[in-house]
Amino acid sequence: MRITQKNIQRAYLNNLHRNMKQLATSNERMSSGRRLNRVSDNVSDAQRALTVRDKLQRSEQYLRNIDKLQLDLNGQETSLMQMNEIIARAQSLLVNAKSDTNGPSERTILAKELDYLSESIVQLMNVQGVDRPVFAGTDGKTPIVLGDGTVSIHSFNVDSLVPPEIKGQFIDIGLGLQFNGGVVKESSVVRSDTSPLEILGYGMDNGTPNNLIRVFQELSKGLKNNDLSGFESLSKKVSSAHDRLLVSLTDLGARNAYLDNTKNRMEIDQLQLTEMQNKLEAVDIESELIQNKSLELTWQVSLQLGSKVLPMSIFDFIR
Repeated sequence: MRITQKNIQRAYLNNLHRNMKQLATSNERMSSGRRLNRVSDNVSDAQRALTVRDKLQRSEQYLRNIDKLQLDLNGQETSLMQMNEIIARAQSLLVNAKSDTNGPSERTILAKELDYLSESIVQLMNVQGVDRPVFAGTDGKTPIVLGDGTVSIHSFNVDSLVPPEIKGQFIDIGLGLQFNGGVVKESSVVRSDTSPLEILGYGMDNGTPNNLIRVFQELSKGLKNNDLSGFESLSKKVSSAHDRLLVSLTDLGARNAYLDNTKNRMEIDQLQLTEMQNKLEAVDIESELIQNKSLELTWQVSLQLGSKVLPMSIFDFIR
């Protein structure tokens, strides 16, 4: 086979171009610190790296959701803890109010304190969070609105005999969102709200209100009129509200503990994903530096060999 000078020059230029490209790629890796700067560098590893990136981004979003959710739950828990103290104080007042040693004036004083306690409960239920009331629910509005002898929670008259449809607010924290007939499965999300209706109560029972604020109003009215009829049944409603409050506090504590465990697991997963991403994308600086110096030496040798292969005019142009 006859090898012409033109074939030699062509082969030399191809090799020179390859060496130059390898050196440029190594320089790019050194400057960027990344082993993969484009998909074509390694299609298989690039695909895996993109998958890891996607998992990392979703994990970071879930962690932000958990932080926001815990902030909301902590605000709710703080309000309910204060409300627990208010109900305990109210129960102490009611025990005192039943005493025969109290006359109309003493009971009027007790009624006024009940009114203050009732207002405190409304304030706690309407307390403002970072961007909305902590008990706002799904509509984001102020939960409790007092009217002329009425109490409305989430625009629902609490004295209505029809039980309301309490719709919870839920947040995806990476449990694997699932749907059933177009409705999100509650087991695949975490509830972020606590309905004041569930805590304070609603509806009527034989003409007696179940809602704690309405119960306080009726108790206050009876004490101001020195009328203790129905006092016992109303006092039991206060105890029932206290039980509901304790259940809600327990539920909040359980949700917070669950979120803590989920957050710890996700942070461990993030560390593993970050390590995997570094293995796929990051450059081993020591190895790449050795490779870079080798490629640079190869490039210099290729240029020196050019004087023996290429015509002097072309060689001078390249140099």
